[in-house]
Amino acid sequence: MDTHSARKALNVDSPSFTPAGLPSAASPGANALGGPSKKSTFSSQAASAAVFTPRGAGSATPAAVQDGENSSTVFNPATFREFTPSNFELSTGITANGTASDTGLSFDPFTMPNVGQALPATPFNPYADDPTGLAGSSAAYFQHQNAYTAPLQPLQYHLYAPVGPYRDDLLPFQRQVHDFFLPEKLREEMQRKSEALQQVMPNSTLPPLDNYFSLVPLDTSHRKSSSVFGYTTWVYKATSSKSGKTYCLRRLEGFRLTNEQAIRSVKEWRRLNNGNVVTIHDAFTTRAFGDSSLFFVQDYHPLSKTLAELHFAQPNTTHGTRFSAKNPIAESVLWGYVSQIANALKAIHALNLAARCLDMSKVIVTDKNRIRLSACSILDVVHFEARRPVQELQQEDLIQFGKLILSLATNTPPNQLTNLKGSMEQMSR
Repeated sequence: MDTHSARKALNVDSPSFTPAGLPSAASPGANALGGPSKKSTFSSQAASAAVFTPRGAGSATPAAVQDGENSSTVFNPATFREFTPSNFELSTGITANGTASDTGLSFDPFTMPNVGQALPATPFNPYADDPTGLAGSSAAYFQHQNAYTAPLQPLQYHLYAPVGPYRDDLLPFQRQVHDFFLPEKLREEMQRKSEALQQVMPNSTLPPLDNYFSLVPLDTSHRKSSSVFGYTTWVYKATSSKSGKTYCLRRLEGFRLTNEQAIRSVKEWRRLNNGNVVTIHDAFTTRAFGDSSLFFVQDYHPLSKTLAELHFAQPNTTHGTRFSAKNPIAESVLWGYVSQIANALKAIHALNLAARCLDMSKVIVTDKNRIRLSACSILDVVHFEARRPVQELQQEDLIQFGKLILSLATNTPPNQLTNLKGSMEQMSR
């Protein structure tokens, strides 16, 4: 009973708990301390205060205030300065483009001597670099190359595997595996001809002609000769811009055309289609070489040689002769020449034309024992004014044919074939 009486009895009239600093709900106008509450409105002095201006931007008044109170405020970043650190310890330098370059950090691992010595050396490639700048590296023995050069090395024909072992004691009807494929020598010859057909001359100074470009000289000798046609002749290889094919151009230097009918006579040779005569396509004059030159367009046979180059040596200046004799020509080869030249003359004479040029230097060998007449129709244009009967010219073809075979059979140069009777006796032996 004493403990219960000691406790303070609860009474409904006891005051409620009110937090300090918050207004009472019963008296909204009084604060926690019992005083009157302050009003949450701006005074007249605060309304007339000056506009806030950031430090460092000057005393300029924003455009929004100048325009009026009703205008909207527009943010202009150009009126504020960028942040610049005032105390920066590292020494920096400002470059031309406004960026900072760190000059305090001077460590560069790629400039250290020990690191440079440890780097592996790049292998030298003489075909990729300029050999003129290699004198300091003791490699100036490489040949100087221009800006554009042809391949330095020829095609490697030995990349094909050779023929493997095979039996020799086979019957005629038996075949080996390599018998069904292209022979090795024939394949190599065809590749050499293809390489010669696509050959170009780097940094050439030869001018392009009407419809032909990429001229490459084919003359093996730089000596001028005018003994056959009366004019200095040059031979070129060129590509046609119309057909894309490669042709042989024979140039007569210093020829002046006096009659247009002379060039039109070449059209008659276009009708000729014979395997032992080089096909004639066109003839034209040009001044691209600085003079009046006459060009004949013919088929191009790569890697072909003349009878003089094949069966007689090059000019020998020591003995003063044009040709020096080689080994005698076999009888089977000689009979092949006779039949082919006779076939060509028969086709030419059938069209009421004349070859008029059976010189040893104008008969080419395109394949093994395969010959063609390559200078037809030239004298028809050069000697157009001095017209002669066709029958007389055809008889001269037969005489030149006999002299050519006699020179080959007796192994005598053409300029030394003066005693025909003695040469005939030599053949009869």
